[in-house]
Amino acid sequence: MQSKNISAVLVASALAVYASASLAEEAKAQKPVAKTAAAQPPYQAGRPALKTRPVGDAAVKRTVADAMGFIRGMGAMETNKSLNRLQWIGVGQMTEGAAVYPVTRYSYQISFYLKAGREDVTRTVKGKPERSVRVWVDQQAWDEREPGIDELPASDTAQHRRLQLARTPLGFTRAMLDADQSKVKVVDPGPAGKVVVAFDVEGVPVSAILNAEYRPETITMKVDGKEYVERYRAYKDLSEYGIMFPTKWTETVDGKPRYDITFTETRVASYAVFPKPISSAQAAR
Repeated sequence: MQSKNISAVLVASALAVYASASLAEEAKAQKPVAKTAAAQPPYQAGRPALKTRPVGDAAVKRTVADAMGFIRGMGAMETNKSLNRLQWIGVGQMTEGAAVYPVTRYSYQISFYLKAGREDVTRTVKGKPERSVRVWVDQQAWDEREPGIDELPASDTAQHRRLQLARTPLGFTRAMLDADQSKVKVVDPGPAGKVVVAFDVEGVPVSAILNAEYRPETITMKVDGKEYVERYRAYKDLSEYGIMFPTKWTETVDGKPRYDITFTETRVASYAVFPKPISSAQAAR
C-alpha cells in the first residue's frame, strides 16, 4: 500500500512538472503583446479625417472642442471643463519696426480657472538677452523682471492680455464654449470652402477660420483699431495628453509681422502661480 501511495505521489509530481514545462513552452511561443504592440496615440492626436462634415452649428462647435482636446470622458462623465493649467514653449523671432530680434525662449502659461496668464519672452538685442514678462490675473495686470520677482508697471491693460488669450487656439475654444451659444455664429460654405466660427469676447469680435481637422487655422481680432491676425499650423499632441497644440505660430498687426514662433514643448497641469511679485531683496533672503 505504501508503495502504491509513493507511486501515486511520483506520478502526480511528474504530471505537475510536465504541466509546468508545457505552460513555460507555451508562454515562450506566444509573442509578448506589451513589447510588440505599437503605442496607441491619444484619441485627439490620432483622429482620422472626418468621413462626413458635421452638420449644424452645435455639431461644428462640438467638433472643434473635440479636435482641440477639450472633451474628456464618456457618457454621463463627459465634460469640457477639465483643462486648466497649460503652457507652451518655443523659439523664433519677433519684429518691431524694421528690426528683427531672435527669440531664444517664448513661454505662454495660463490657468483657465484663475483667469490668469504669464507671457515670458527672452529675445536677443545687440547680442544681449532682454527679458519681458507680462502677467494678468482677471482684472489686474503687471510686468515682472523675472517670474514672481520685481513688479514693474504694466505695459498694457489686463483686458488686452485677456483678449490675447482668446486669440490662441486653446483660449479661443474655451471662450467659444463659455459664450452665449445663441451668439456663436458658424458659417459653413460647404466642402468647397472653410468653416468660420465667430463671436464676441468682452464685446470685441473674434473669428476663426478652421482647417480640415476643425482646428483654428487663422484667428482675427481688432483691438483699439489694430487688426491682429494669428496663423496656426502643424498641430501636434506634444504633451501626449490628447491636447492639440499648434507647433507653428505667426502674428501680424495691421498686416506687419510681429511674431514667428515654433513651439517645441508643451505642458499640461504644470505648476502655475500668479502672486504679486516680491522684490529682489526679499528673494535673496
